[in-house]
Amino acid sequence: MLRRLLGEHIETAFEKSAEPPWIQGDAGMLEQVVMNLCVNARDAMPKGGRMKLTTRCANLGPMEAQLHPDACVGPYVCLSVSDNGCGMDPETLGHIFEPFFTTKEPTKGTGLGLATVHGIVKQHKGWVEVESAPGQGTTFRVFLPAADPPNTAGRSLSRKRLHGGSETILLVEDDDQVRHLVRMTLKLCGYGVIEARTGLEALKMWDSQGGRVSLLLTDMVMPEGVTGLELARRFRQLQPGLKTIIISGYSADLLQEEEQLPPGTRYLPKPIDAQVLINCVRDHLDKKD
Repeated sequence: MLRRLLGEHIETAFEKSAEPPWIQGDAGMLEQVVMNLCVNARDAMPKGGRMKLTTRCANLGPMEAQLHPDACVGPYVCLSVSDNGCGMDPETLGHIFEPFFTTKEPTKGTGLGLATVHGIVKQHKGWVEVESAPGQGTTFRVFLPAADPPNTAGRSLSRKRLHGGSETILLVEDDDQVRHLVRMTLKLCGYGVIEARTGLEALKMWDSQGGRVSLLLTDMVMPEGVTGLELARRFRQLQPGLKTIIISGYSADLLQEEEQLPPGTRYLPKPIDAQVLINCVRDHLDKKD
């Protein structure tokens, strides 16, 4: 998936530790960390370059643990993402984890990728270190507490099968990375997917595609002034019984305080776990109004 996302102009390499490093974490969230760091590296190499992912085990002693406020003495797993791109100056490094801070053009980035990485890693009781200089590339190192390997009983439990379907879903999401991953997940489970980047695009598509759509899967806040809740209400009037899932970084309580969710609408928080998404889609489609 990363190779398709990064493009052929980026040479990628993966170096894993000799022993499998285990951590206790949310797979969907940690996939977001890897994806955001890799996309950030790609954007630092617009003309192409090399990116390397490395995993290793690290054992922090008292001296090392004092160097970072979130560190404790003990075993950790370190994931490194390195590139040989443009690099960053000290002033930029001081702001990279701030929400909405970005050095990209207005249409090229939201400034939320590294803020998301920082939040997820901190939630997993870890931290992120960055080493960079102009013209020298950048290395991000994510440290997460190591966990004991699962026992035999734990390993024997296979992943729950993702139950998909054949219905058509209208996916509305302005973040290209999130939309790409959600589309791939839905298609792998058999669903037909119609995509729109904004609410206005979705409204235009509805005239020709609306009759095919069984479920609206939409972000809450999008550019151009049409929110996911507005889409849900409009399409529900045109097609009574249409199911909607709102995906958002805002809490469900906040959404319900601001505007009551329309009938047939569910809320799903970001970042999105693939299994939770597919289970929610299937369950919502199967539920009678």
